Amino acid sequence: FEQYTFEQIDDREDYGEERIFAMGLYRDRVLVVIYVDHGGHRRIVSARKAKRHEEAIYWEARGAAPRR
Repeated sequence: FEQYTFEQIDDREDYGEERIFAMGLYRDRVLVVIYVDHGGHRRIVSARKAKRHEEAIYWEARGAAPRR
């Protein structure tokens, strides 16, 4: 990510490992990445463009107005 990153543990299900839900900016788009930390190495489980409600969460957590 290029700037501020919002992260939280993804505990919606028992995945058998601790997954991290992260959002950040890349090329002026808010992206969502789910990853697992394996001994300091991050393995990406999934990555996609954030949905509208996720973008709102990102901008609120960042304390900034959304970019248009």
